[in-house]
Amino acid sequence: MTQSVGIGTQTPDQSAILEVSSTQKGLLIPRMTENLKNQIANPATGLLIWQTDGTPGFYYNSGTPQGPKWLMLSVVDESNWSINGNSNIDENASFLGTTNQRPLRFRINNVWAGQLDSGKATFLGYKAGMAAPDKTNSAFGLEALSTASEEGNNTALGYFALRENRGGNNSTAVGASALQANTVGTRNTAIGAYSLGANTTGSNNVAFGDSALAVNTTSAGNTALGSAALKHNTVSGNTAIGQSSL
Repeated sequence: MTQSVGIGTQTPDQSAILEVSSTQKGLLIPRMTENLKNQIANPATGLLIWQTDGTPGFYYNSGTPQGPKWLMLSVVDESNWSINGNSNIDENASFLGTTNQRPLRFRINNVWAGQLDSGKATFLGYKAGMAAPDKTNSAFGLEALSTASEEGNNTALGYFALRENRGGNNSTAVGASALQANTVGTRNTAIGAYSLGANTTGSNNVAFGDSALAVNTTSAGNTALGSAALKHNTVSGNTAIGQSSL
């Protein structure tokens, strides 16, 4: 049976091939540059070194001798963000974001869940705006503006708002499923759950209220103000004010 070897101790632990013990000195791992590290011939899996340049730190080979893969050992650093909360926040210096002009993006289960961009689009919600992140659109809510859009200047706020929009522009949808089916209709304003929800190609419609102009698909130039106003309307050029009017 292989005997344990001790340095600084006469009773090395029997589970260790080598135990180094000291109350005054530490263990110094071989130090080298990144270039020297990469020149090590057939480095054993688990081989550990201290890299002195680049990003200094402990690196170990997680690959094989024939295919080395050097990884840096993670270090707990209070200057880094913790997933368990942070108590070292300086509101004037600490932030979550980027330090260049590239957008900040979010994912849920590795699926697009939003983007903050300094120049074009702002999205927040599962799949919101995912198909056209470079257009001048804004969306908040599950799958809001989630279909590929060739146009911009649209605002969607709510579950499925403007979900199917492809070629429509200059439209505003606020409310669950508002303008959900719209594909190429332009300059529509829908505020209220399901308002203009079935609209596909109709343009220049204004709907304020839950289910206002809900069934409208292709008609244009309608104005509905009130819950369910013009709900079942299918023709153009109508104005209705009041709950369930027309």
